[in-house]
Amino acid sequence: MVPPPELLAGHTLVLENERVRVSRLVLAPGQSTELHTHALRTLGVAVSEGRIVAKVSGRKIRTVKFKPGDKQWYEDRTKHRLRNVGSAPFEVVEIELK
Repeated sequence: MVPPPELLAGHTLVLENERVRVSRLVLAPGQSTELHTHALRTLGVAVSEGRIVAKVSGRKIRTVKFKPGDKQWYEDRTKHRLRNVGSAPFEVVEIELK
């Protein structure tokens, strides 16, 4: 079993069992996550609309517009930082597969 990560600012643990770890991330307008690495394969599902600048190691910085229900997949060991450049809070649920 993968040890639990330290929850980063803005993250709230929703559920954890032997198969998944589910957390909720809310970013206020202008707020960023710390640079962090996902130890597990992760599916992010947008709960709200938002405009996010994504800085993923080894890739070009990009701005992504999300609608509720949009999905983003991260392979394990993905290092990235997200910044909410929209005018409203942005919420996403992250589902990590163990």
